[in-house]
Amino acid sequence: MFFTIYTILLMVSGLMLTGMGVRLRNMGTGRRVLNILIGVAFLGYGFYLQFLFQGGAYHVFLYVFVLPVILAVRTLKANNAARIARRATAWQQHAAYPASPYHVPPFGAAPSGIAPFGAGGQYGGGPATGRPAQQTYLRAPYPDQHRT
Repeated sequence: MFFTIYTILLMVSGLMLTGMGVRLRNMGTGRRVLNILIGVAFLGYGFYLQFLFQGGAYHVFLYVFVLPVILAVRTLKANNAARIARRATAWQQHAAYPASPYHVPPFGAAPSGIAPFGAGGQYGGGPATGRPAQQTYLRAPYPDQHRT
């Protein structure tokens, strides 16, 4: 009974580590390879003990289940840290752009990193600057202004 539970736990740990190494891509290549190699070793050893072992003596190492727990915790921490960093970067990039298409920078000011007047009268770009021409922003009419 204990032998069967031990081998099943070995195989489940191996599948878990291999799955995390293959599926979670927010960690370094070395950590992913380590998870996959240890997972395959656990899966193979559990398979060997359950289906190919013909009897005899074997050692039960219960502390081998500490390693998958440590690797799983480190993997999930790295995954969450990468997700938080990706969200922070996306938020910073989102905050750098105008909130609406009607945003107009103050007179004489150019958007960040763009020359105020490009070649050919284009605002902020063109062939002379090596950047594409900047899109022109339109000012929305104020509610109290009426066209006549």
